[in-house]
Amino acid sequence: AGAGDPCILVDRDTATIWVFALHGPKGIGLFASQISPDERRATIVAIKSDDDGKTWSKPVNLDGRANSKKWFCALAAPGSAIQMRTGVLVVPGYYRPDKGRRMNSFIFYSTDHGNSWRFSDGPNVKGAQSTTEAAVIELHDGSLMLNMRNHYKKRCRAVSTTRDMGKTW
Repeated sequence: AGAGDPCILVDRDTATIWVFALHGPKGIGLFASQISPDERRATIVAIKSDDDGKTWSKPVNLDGRANSKKWFCALAAPGSAIQMRTGVLVVPGYYRPDKGRRMNSFIFYSTDHGNSWRFSDGPNVKGAQSTTEAAVIELHDGSLMLNMRNHYKKRCRAVSTTRDMGKTW
């Protein structure tokens, strides 16, 4: 078993530490990851600690909650996630809609401290055919900015903002 691309988040209101990662029962990495032997889609799992990292929960599979089951795979973006001033937990991620090479960044978020999760679709950024490894920040006006790696243009990043949790970018 393995996990890759960890994304870490601390909920300031509950003092819960979250770690989101790519689930990999056959090893670390996108193509070694799968939900079960019958279903070869990679997905996001979450673990949490409520005691400052002394103990951890069992991994919870977020497939269908933090991502669409129609997508071939979904991953949390490596690095860190944020808690907005409103208390909403926001995690950057990226997904592969099918078995092709194109990927797209997106966010998933919780308005109830991780009891439930919702996800956005990805932004369609001009000049970016495949975006991954995103970072998210909250801007002064409460909107979110997603800064994404653009795979098809070397040394190029794609940036998009949303005011409605990713319904529109």
